[in-house]
Amino acid sequence: MKIGGRSGHNPLATGAVGIVDEVLEDTKIFNASKKYLQSKYEFVNCYPGNMNGVSQELMYGISKANSNGVGLFYSVHLNKAYDSYNGAIGSEIWLHPNCSQDTKNKANRILNNFTTLGFKNRGIKYSNQLAELNSTNMEAMIIECFFCEATEDVNIYNKVGADALGFAIANGIDSSITIEKPKPQRQYRNVVVYAKGKEADKYIASILSWYLEDCICLDHTKYVEGIGRSVYSVGALTGIKADVVFRGKDRKETLDLVLKRIGKLA
Repeated sequence: MKIGGRSGHNPLATGAVGIVDEVLEDTKIFNASKKYLQSKYEFVNCYPGNMNGVSQELMYGISKANSNGVGLFYSVHLNKAYDSYNGAIGSEIWLHPNCSQDTKNKANRILNNFTTLGFKNRGIKYSNQLAELNSTNMEAMIIECFFCEATEDVNIYNKVGADALGFAIANGIDSSITIEKPKPQRQYRNVVVYAKGKEADKYIASILSWYLEDCICLDHTKYVEGIGRSVYSVGALTGIKADVVFRGKDRKETLDLVLKRIGKLA
């Protein structure tokens, strides 16, 4: 089966702009998804490049998918509903009301993968008024990864990165597409994990690690499942299966939880 896809919008026909820019970020996510899907499928890139006019560039992608006999088409977008939003809104996927159960299953797998990364699942939405759904000759999905103005959505995206979302899409389309995780060189008795870039959490995690035997302290990008028999996570961290989680309402409370654990705070 051929798979066709595109990132929504382009620099001359711009999309939504919030805390992050839709054109810039959905291009990164789309390219990552294409990389993974190309490992198993013939891929038709339906991105128009720099093309003026939303309607023109939209129809370019549809026409290229139709003329190349694509079996499944998808486009990658970021959503926007408000000028600004403090919190999380989440991910959704748009399908045609007459789409097959197989396409619904693929969409749900993608959304579940996004949920594993930390995003709220807004579910499948249906429309027969969207061109990519009603003008393509094949089944199609419009993937709204997250809301670009929502602070928590963007925080999650910045933590996990575009490659993780691209893999979530590819694996949702075909669950046999996997990433081989590197095996740890050795297993520690304890491992303490914190989110990369969170310096306060790194400091708190380091304090905890000083009081644990045979312990390694590392950020979440370096964590490999199995590297420690007991896993401790510090701060706002998702996607890590931890035996003990230290996460307060703020960093002071997180530090207090750690100090109580090691017996340094009554």
